[in-house]
Amino acid sequence: TKNNNDMLVQVKANQKQLLENCEDTERFTKPQDTYQSELIKAHGRLEQRTVSVFTDLTFIEDPEWKKYIKSIILVERHREGFNTELKTWVPSHEKSHYGSVH
Repeated sequence: TKNNNDMLVQVKANQKQLLENCEDTERFTKPQDTYQSELIKAHGRLEQRTVSVFTDLTFIEDPEWKKYIKSIILVERHREGFNTELKTWVPSHEKSHYGSVH
């Protein structure tokens, strides 16, 4: 940024083109680094997170974003919540994309 600070910017659905570019980066390039958390059991659910860092920005098309974003970070959340009525674990999976801005 202008003041030489680093920040993370979450890419949301209202930034359709940038989100599609991040998803293409995830789909067609390999992460530079990946971290997977331990499986955590708390509050009636199991959760594990995976964080992947992508530095190949080939698929970022907007020149304004391309000059600021230095990496794409993907956070995946894998959860299983216990449904007390069904007496079974119910899985869910969420993804969030972030741009690392320097």
